[in-house]
Amino acid sequence: MTEFRKVVGYMAVFIAGFAACAGVLRLTGKPTDPRSGTRGGLLRPVSGAKNPAPLAGPGGGLPSVADAAARVEPAVVNIEITGVRKGRSGPFAFLRPGRSEPFEGSGSGILLSADGYVVTNNHVVAPIAERGEGAISVKLDSGREFTNVSVVGRDPATDLAVLKIHGARHLPTAELGDSESLRVGDWAIAVGNPLGFNSTVTLGIISALNRSYSRSDTSALDRVIQTDAAINPGNSGGALADIEGNIIGINTAIASQNGGSVGIGFAIPINAARRVIEQLIQKGKVVRPYLGVAYVRVDNVEKEALPDEVTLPEDGRGAMVFRQRGEGAAVLRNSPADRAGLREYDVIRAIDGRMVEDARTVRATVLEHEVGDRLTLRIWRNGQEFDTLVTLDTMPDDYFRRNQRRGFSPEEFLDPERGGEVTP
Repeated sequence: MTEFRKVVGYMAVFIAGFAACAGVLRLTGKPTDPRSGTRGGLLRPVSGAKNPAPLAGPGGGLPSVADAAARVEPAVVNIEITGVRKGRSGPFAFLRPGRSEPFEGSGSGILLSADGYVVTNNHVVAPIAERGEGAISVKLDSGREFTNVSVVGRDPATDLAVLKIHGARHLPTAELGDSESLRVGDWAIAVGNPLGFNSTVTLGIISALNRSYSRSDTSALDRVIQTDAAINPGNSGGALADIEGNIIGINTAIASQNGGSVGIGFAIPINAARRVIEQLIQKGKVVRPYLGVAYVRVDNVEKEALPDEVTLPEDGRGAMVFRQRGEGAAVLRNSPADRAGLREYDVIRAIDGRMVEDARTVRATVLEHEVGDRLTLRIWRNGQEFDTLVTLDTMPDDYFRRNQRRGFSPEEFLDPERGGEVTP
């Protein structure tokens, strides 16, 4: 009987506690949604929407990454290439036969127009043009696939290429943003097809702007965007977008010691890419001016490596015409610089009145002009300054690749402290 009373007592306490909890819930109403500060179910859509509304408070809140990704993903495509690396060729190829081997590769691209123009990285499609015949296929996020695809034009100097999907109509297109308005710390969204995983979205920030770095296949990549949004092999040619879903860059490379993402990715700013893309569509190639000199920052020059008679400006400003690897020519023969009388150890102090703060200023200033433009260079030579006129000429198609083999490469692309690099 005693045990029975204990059981009844426990049940009474449990029932009383349950009733008290129910009363509290009835008085306070439904739980508060921490996202909006209103009472309602945590997973309840707002105003009939399929997904909860993004954070938005007095401080601005966080916009929805999902909304931005939804704007970008339809315009990002997967690019597959297949072909055969041909054996040795030439009139006496039968005396030194080589083996032809099949190859394949993949990358990403961005749809620029409803009728099928696609921008991607040059290194994604270069094997087709450089190693033999092959085929290119483009697959959309929706699953639609196109095989009638051709290369409109390539620019190895900026690692950009434009493809055309023939017969395409009404394709989704990307909205291009303004890379000049970016700030370090802005949100960045990378969209592409890394490691074979189609339509992948990663989130990060703009880690740095105006980065320069060297790579094995080209020397012209400069002032690129650095981001910690994860970029891996397969992301090449894909989109880097802002939090509104506007394209701000084209993913092109990562710094890595192991081939995977370590949070240092690079994208070509869309404002710079736009000018290249327009020329590739209109002309099939990019026509750009050049000087034809190798140069280094004055304050990076070891005075012990210079002839005794060479003097340097005391303020350390300017770019010195110099053979950086101890071989090749500091001034290329028959180049605009050669015709203007530039010599090794000359220091370029100003261009059209614009002071040369470092070596990067030289290239940036030249590329702001057109072929045929005349520039006034202020030159320091052994303690004397004078002006000389140079007429810009068309940069040869193989300018960077050819001169890299000869030890000629502009200083701003050389960074001995840089780690390994992967073209994704």
